[in-house]
Amino acid sequence: MKYAYLDKAGILHITEKEETAKKYSVTGKVVATEVEAAHGYPLADGEEIIVYGPTEMKIDAKGPAIEDAEAKYPELAALYRECE
Repeated sequence: MKYAYLDKAGILHITEKEETAKKYSVTGKVVATEVEAAHGYPLADGEEIIVYGPTEMKIDAKGPAIEDAEAKYPELAALYRECE
């Protein structure tokens, strides 16, 4: 089991340690999840996804936003909303 939370910038992160998620959660909410993750970011289609919000996601922070992100990755949009 992993734990999801939103950091002070409102970015979704996933960690293996619940205490880490509680420490860095800006909302105070920590959600248990089975979403795969690497380097603190959720994985989808084998790539790290930076989730800025339910409708705003990127593969690269400096790159373009993923079109129709919420429709493409509904599980990440839902997880973000749970952490708000």
